[in-house]
Amino acid sequence: GFGPGANGRAMNRIQPYQPKNATNNAHMEQTWQRLRDAIVQIQRHNESALSFEELYRYGYNLVLHKHGAKVYSGLIQLLSEEMARVCATVQRSFNNNFLPGLIELWKEHTLVMQMVRDVLLYVDFNYIPREKLMPVYDLGLAHFNDEVVHNATIEAHLRDTLLGMVAAERAGDVIDRMLLQQACGMLVALGLRSLAVYEEVFERDLLAQTAAYFSAEGQRLVAEHNAKVFLERAEQHIADEIARARQCLDPATEPKLREAIYSTLLAPHIVEVMELEGTGLAAMLDSLDLDSLKRLFSLCSLVKGGVGTLSSMMEARLAAVTQSIVEEERGSAKPVMLIVRILDIKLHYDKVVVGAFAGQKDLQRAAVKTIAKCLNEHARAAESLSAFIDDLLRRGGKKMSEREVDDILARALGLFRMLDEKDVFEAHYRQHLARRLLARDTQEEYERNMITRLKEECGSYYTTRIEGMFSDYLVSRDSSEEFHTAAAAAGSPLKIDVHFTVLTKTHWPSTNPIACELPSRLRHACRAFEVHYLAKHTGRTLAWHCGLGTAEVVGWYARRYIFHVSTLQMIVLLQFARKDHLSFEDIQSNTQIPEAELQRMLLSLASGKVRLLAKAGDGYRCNDSFQHALVRVKVPQIVQREKDEDKDVSGKVEQDRSHIIDAAIVRTMKARKTLAHTALVAEVCAQLQNRFPVQPAALKRRIDSLIERDFLTREDRNTYKYVA
Repeated sequence: GFGPGANGRAMNRIQPYQPKNATNNAHMEQTWQRLRDAIVQIQRHNESALSFEELYRYGYNLVLHKHGAKVYSGLIQLLSEEMARVCATVQRSFNNNFLPGLIELWKEHTLVMQMVRDVLLYVDFNYIPREKLMPVYDLGLAHFNDEVVHNATIEAHLRDTLLGMVAAERAGDVIDRMLLQQACGMLVALGLRSLAVYEEVFERDLLAQTAAYFSAEGQRLVAEHNAKVFLERAEQHIADEIARARQCLDPATEPKLREAIYSTLLAPHIVEVMELEGTGLAAMLDSLDLDSLKRLFSLCSLVKGGVGTLSSMMEARLAAVTQSIVEEERGSAKPVMLIVRILDIKLHYDKVVVGAFAGQKDLQRAAVKTIAKCLNEHARAAESLSAFIDDLLRRGGKKMSEREVDDILARALGLFRMLDEKDVFEAHYRQHLARRLLARDTQEEYERNMITRLKEECGSYYTTRIEGMFSDYLVSRDSSEEFHTAAAAAGSPLKIDVHFTVLTKTHWPSTNPIACELPSRLRHACRAFEVHYLAKHTGRTLAWHCGLGTAEVVGWYARRYIFHVSTLQMIVLLQFARKDHLSFEDIQSNTQIPEAELQRMLLSLASGKVRLLAKAGDGYRCNDSFQHALVRVKVPQIVQREKDEDKDVSGKVEQDRSHIIDAAIVRTMKARKTLAHTALVAEVCAQLQNRFPVQPAALKRRIDSLIERDFLTREDRNTYKYVA
């Protein structure tokens, strides 16, 4: 149309487009009826005769001419009518093929809705988004959910059927898992990108049923079976449930199902199972039942705090076993057995931790901590460990391969790391090393290996004296060979085979020289060596320690024997080379050996398994009836009393500790200049913790001693100052 403009002129007005051949309502109604009939045919599975292209055009025209609401409402009516038919069909199948029939109707419905969605594609893309309505396919699922699945009788029957299938399989029956999977998939799909329907209809009741079932099952297993059977059944139950969940249920159900099982089957009973008399954790550990222990660890890992409880109970059992070993060996005459038994129990529990507990670090630390605590409670632990290593290095090369010796040595070093008093071990080790080296009863390669290991553990300062002893041994061997070569070159070879070991006083354990009268040929050899040695090493002095030497003596009894004896035993035996009978006074007069030492020598030669002498009145004579199966016979010695030896070692250790603490205090104060008492104590203890435990009282005494010697001064009651 036209109207006047602002200047009085007429202007054009644009009107909305009106198609000339607009479809009237009657025609639209006819189009809808055709579309409706086609949808009904699709629902009846008669879609083969339909033209989907033509049906799409019907939907397109209806939306284009503003009849989208008619299509949508008509579809809702058709879906309601179809769902009423489906619902009736399902209800008729309650007692015959219910679940397969429901799943089949569900599959048919989804296929129908896919075809209806294709027909109403323009409705889906144009009308529905504009009006913010539910898409065609989702609308079909929603109707199936609301009118079929959520029908009161169908929902209850479906829930009971699904729960019954799970219960039947738990009872040992075989079920159709594929059917269960399809039913759960249907419920998930009906939630329309949500698990609400699945959770409401099935999952919630499944979890409740699971909790009730395994609560009762756990109580039954504990009451009727031993620990091993409980663990086997529990593991199998969990495996079955997880397998079913992964095959049939929604992935979101598995963690919830696990929690329900763990909280009812395991958590209330796992400690009770471990405590079962005769079959629980203690019995499994003692019998090294790795399969049951592995199963127990696996199940404990599923329970909150389960591994911690397992660790505590294992620690308690290990402590009881180790403590019993310590108590049994406390008064033993063979200190080596303490280490042998502790190494066995440590190896036993190492197999448990590695083989059954997957090398779990907390369990490893618990085992080491427990063994270390019990080991350090034994007053002679350091000495016993040194004696064990001494025995290993003496006999290892003769009875075991190098690899076996190395393996056992590595395990022994594991116990060494646990020792608090490593300085006590070092003192005893030096004594044992001295005996091995002087008796030449060891292999150099083993000794070097041991020294290297100790240096790696504690540093070079720890092994200084040990390395010095070994160095003396090697240098002395070369010096003896050089001496013999020089004597032969000078035209005065020795008439006896003798080797000399020169010991550096600061390296070797201190001993008091034993006075004695050497045989003439040996005395001549000693003097010759002394002249040779001092000529090459000016400024040194030699003091002879005959009590530390060894000798080989040839003796004729029923046959020829070679006796391995100490130097003092040799001196005594040689007295009987000229006389058959000697009194104690004659022997002492000839040998000049102190009375106490001479009594020990005679006792060792006239008693025990190797009796070369026999008591005759107030004197001694050769034992003519002596016989031995071996040609080479080692004659044992009567060693110093252990209490006296321990007292000597303890005194030397305390003296060394005083010097080490003094050095640590001075070193710390020199760096800090001024330091509070608590800070000084903390630093010194930290420095020395790898050598020995520092007692606060001992540290206080050393501080007072350094103040008296003007190394430190007090600035006030709790602060010290270094004096340059």
